[in-house]
Amino acid sequence: MDAEDDERAVIDHLHRSGWIEKSWESDTTLMLQWTEKGKEGTVRLNELYEEAGAGNLNGRQVALFGLIAFASYKVGMDSNNVTAIGDADLSRENLKTDAA
Repeated sequence: MDAEDDERAVIDHLHRSGWIEKSWESDTTLMLQWTEKGKEGTVRLNELYEEAGAGNLNGRQVALFGLIAFASYKVGMDSNNVTAIGDADLSRENLKTDAA
């Protein structure tokens, strides 16, 4: 899967989840029309990134930051707050475990 396929998969997910109403490209710029639900979600995500000091990251780095945080939560942490993401299948329900 290449970067364009990844982008399309994420946009499709945002549509299915009710976060965006419409997406299109203008020249080479991705344009998104957010729903109220999506707008509220972007505000919450922005607050998280600001709190973590991620404001100086570029777009790709911000996306990776979010991915690592999400995957770490889904996989869980051991008693030393260590997460091993590796090849974890994040699509499974109730994946999070807390090894004490």
